[in-house]
Amino acid sequence: MARIAALLPLALLAASCTVSTGPERLPTSLHTEPIRGAVPPLVITTSADTVRIQWWILMNEPCYDFTADALMVPADSLAVILTAVRRPQFCPQVLTGFAYDLAVSRVPSGQVPVRLIYARYGPPTYREMVLDTSVAIP
Repeated sequence: MARIAALLPLALLAASCTVSTGPERLPTSLHTEPIRGAVPPLVITTSADTVRIQWWILMNEPCYDFTADALMVPADSLAVILTAVRRPQFCPQVLTGFAYDLAVSRVPSGQVPVRLIYARYGPPTYREMVLDTSVAIP
């Protein structure tokens, strides 16, 4: 019995430790459409467990498909990645703006740093951080 009692503090310490498993992927929804008129302003809204970003991205041609990913990274930061992948067919070289409405859910409450990254694949290929801000999640 004394031996078990001696191991109890070690067992409690081990039980209280958490193992970092890396970034946690959060659910996203995305809607994009070509801009037909004025360029929309940046709008960021929050509710319950959701961050919603409405803005736009300029592309060198209209032939792109978009996806969104969101990761909670270890420092409790939210990394939102808007990815544009060029379609393989011929496409006219016409500057095209796309408005988007991107929502990320299951964001933990509190003050959350948000970094928005554009990842573009198809000449040219690049990644750039276009927004670095913080939002309050109720």
